[in-house]
Amino acid sequence: MTDQGTEPRITVADAMAIDLGPWTDKPDDLGPDMRALVLWRAPDSAAITGVWECDPGTFRVDFGPAGEFAQFLAGHVTCRSDDGDSFELREGDVMTFVPGWSGEWTAHSRLRKIYCTFVPGPMR
Repeated sequence: MTDQGTEPRITVADAMAIDLGPWTDKPDDLGPDMRALVLWRAPDSAAITGVWECDPGTFRVDFGPAGEFAQFLAGHVTCRSDDGDSFELREGDVMTFVPGWSGEWTAHSRLRKIYCTFVPGPMR
């Protein structure tokens, strides 16, 4: 994952065209190759924004104590949560994955999203 660490402002056109750096294998080697570019990170890492992309394939997702807000820019994915819910997301869809969400994603085509991960805490 590349960390840009600069101005967090980005347009959809920019997010589609921006170079995310080299492809990397999933750590468990069971899923598709992926890459990401971190655009901004809070000093305490309680919030991180970026652009993420993966090739078609099936892989596990576990947000742990964090959640994620994402807008899907390209592709089609089926998400199956560990509690049995299943839903599909496509280009233009927006989704909030609540803290602790875990399950399986099947990317049917190359998937690209902009995201903001967050760790809940008191409002300041």
